[in-house]
Amino acid sequence: MNKSIKNFVATLSLGTAQKQGRLRIRPILSTADFKLSILTLEEALEAGVLEISEVNDTGRVSTLRVFNSGNKPVVIFEGEELIGAKQNRIVNKTVIIDANSEVTIDVSCVERGRWGYTSTLFSASDISSGPRIRRVMHQSYSESVLRGGRGTADQGAIWNEIDRKMNRMNVASPTASAQDVSATILKQVAEYPGFDRNTPDNGKQFSKSDPQEANPREADIQHIPGQIGYIAFIDDGLASCDIYGSEEIFRLKFSKIKSGLMIDAHDHGLSFPLIEEQEIMESLGSFGSEFAEDGKGEIRFSRGNLSGTVKTLDGEFVHAALFGKTDHESAP
Repeated sequence: MNKSIKNFVATLSLGTAQKQGRLRIRPILSTADFKLSILTLEEALEAGVLEISEVNDTGRVSTLRVFNSGNKPVVIFEGEELIGAKQNRIVNKTVIIDANSEVTIDVSCVERGRWGYTSTLFSASDISSGPRIRRVMHQSYSESVLRGGRGTADQGAIWNEIDRKMNRMNVASPTASAQDVSATILKQVAEYPGFDRNTPDNGKQFSKSDPQEANPREADIQHIPGQIGYIAFIDDGLASCDIYGSEEIFRLKFSKIKSGLMIDAHDHGLSFPLIEEQEIMESLGSFGSEFAEDGKGEIRFSRGNLSGTVKTLDGEFVHAALFGKTDHESAP
């Protein structure tokens, strides 16, 4: 039993829901003021202590090299999108790079139409991957690990998910880049409040000449004091749940998290499994008792209608991600 995780989870509670269009967020709050001596991806890149590159000049789609020259560990969260080098990638699982160390990390491609350098090093995208792509990646990677394998994500399923979103949302990208698709959708959302690119009436677009078709802007979803995570529902289906080891880390990641959620909330071709909040909270409560760590600070589990992971550092809680297991696949 991991008492540290169990004690951490005991501090959690749910805040009042916030709603924006199809997206509903239940904030996860903590009564404790946890601190982690760790840098996020963005902080480490800005400080100039982190380098992310292809493993060699030839490159390998599923693996990247990461070098931390700083004196603090760096966390790169599951679902982070890395931009540049030979093609954009998404990080398969939350990883911690120790101070003054070099590691390789597992990734998946989210830009199938490019295999050539645009930069030597990767940078961090300012847009998070949407929960559907994260769920597809997480489930295939977890199934591989739980079967006793090394851990591999279903690359073909990830590419198919990007292709389907491009078709549904009528968005083009010359390299089939998830970053391009996400940026285009978010730009349209910003220009036309209440905008949905593919509405139930076969994708009729809003325009400046059709202001009555755009819904009034709802209050933006906000980070609130004490918040260290969220449960996100799209049309009442569980899109994703993330919990971070400190309020400060969640605050730093909040804008990026919200961008990924908004991308999928504006895609009417997606639906998500209907899972009760009580089941989610019960799964959170089991982290410190029912599931054992793998010796590397990771707990990966499957329980009822949920699957997820927990990442720790020296026994301290760093990150957890949960997704619904029930298939509720998108339209073609």
